[in-house]
Amino acid sequence: MTNNLVADNQASTSGSGLYIRGSAAHLLHTTIARNSGSAGHGVYVTNPSEGAPYSTVVLTNTILVSHTTGIMVTSGNTATLESTLWGSGAWANDTDWDFAGTLITGTHNYWDNPAFVDPDAGNYHLGSGSAAIDAGVDAGVTTDIDGESRPVGEGYDLGADEFPAALSVSKEPDQMVVSGSEASFTITVTNTGHMDLSDVTVTDAEVPTCARVIGGLSIGASTTYTCTRLSVTADFTNTAIVTGTSAAGTVTDTDTAFVDVITPSIDIAKTPDSQTVQSGDTITFTITITNTGDALLSPITVTDALAPNCNWTGSLAAGISTTYACTVPNATTDFTNTATVTGTPPVGAVVTDTDTAFVDVITPSIDIAKTPDSQTVQSGDTITFTITITNTGDVTLTNVVVTDVLAPNCAQSVGSLGVGISTTYAC
Repeated sequence: MTNNLVADNQASTSGSGLYIRGSAAHLLHTTIARNSGSAGHGVYVTNPSEGAPYSTVVLTNTILVSHTTGIMVTSGNTATLESTLWGSGAWANDTDWDFAGTLITGTHNYWDNPAFVDPDAGNYHLGSGSAAIDAGVDAGVTTDIDGESRPVGEGYDLGADEFPAALSVSKEPDQMVVSGSEASFTITVTNTGHMDLSDVTVTDAEVPTCARVIGGLSIGASTTYTCTRLSVTADFTNTAIVTGTSAAGTVTDTDTAFVDVITPSIDIAKTPDSQTVQSGDTITFTITITNTGDALLSPITVTDALAPNCNWTGSLAAGISTTYACTVPNATTDFTNTATVTGTPPVGAVVTDTDTAFVDVITPSIDIAKTPDSQTVQSGDTITFTITITNTGDVTLTNVVVTDVLAPNCAQSVGSLGVGISTTYAC
């Protein structure tokens, strides 16, 4: 059996991983991990209950980790191991071996971390730093469980997987920028494999300045650089692709970054309920704030030096409006005031807008003077009056009407009177 993974199995009796009974099994490059149930054996070597044939098992370049008992050899049976990783820490076996028969553990035994990539997801490939890398012997196996070449690097790896030549690229960060500004990235290229690399090259179709010829990278070496795309105006996703050449062939990796381009904007409208009010009245304004951009604005602040009741603080999502009313009591003179709104986007400078409202505050007033030609007349005489009407306020008066119950001849419709204008008639 060559290049096999035996992991996360359960048995109700013996041999949770492998149960070898009356067999001459030869196992090359085997990963046996986290098998449980009953006595929790990774490998159980035995023979039929009636006796022979006994088992003679050979395990070469084995990872045998995280069991109650790594390997159990019953009486009369034989197991021979060469180059075995027994695990450590969370990957240690409670007991590495137990035997009444014959157990030969060989000359290469390691108690260390197998550093699997993602075992909880079933990924038992070797990760960088695994103690299984280059720890094996030549067992005549030239490929691994994935069909990739063995050996890679300075020696054969233990278990089913051969840690390959590998190359990684990291492109950071995902970011948000204001339209018209630049997006900058940090790119890190690392030789994460076990072979020196040559002809390492980074390409990036969306951001050509991120393309780079790196050349050679030795095992574990990294290089980091920054690159920029100027004056971005729309969202974009860009991918950096790195390729390199090893003795085992070409290796590659990609990483993608997203740039969210925002155009923050805000609008304010301030409208009085009436353009004209009388002196002493209360002026009421309606204020509407609209986030006219495409990003959250928080905080948003409205200030009005002449109408502090109109001040406001809050936040608005893109495209959302809010409306509120505010007042200026006891207005006595014409009133011009400006409301200023500022909004803070997630990135970039604050955005602002203003709107100005004018209110004409008036003091209307009128005066009438009625004078008889004589204070004393004889019975039966005609009395003549002189009537003078004056607009004593600061606004034109319309529909000016004089009424006189006792002297109906003095009633008259005057019409309009401009500011400071008088009219006189007799009756």
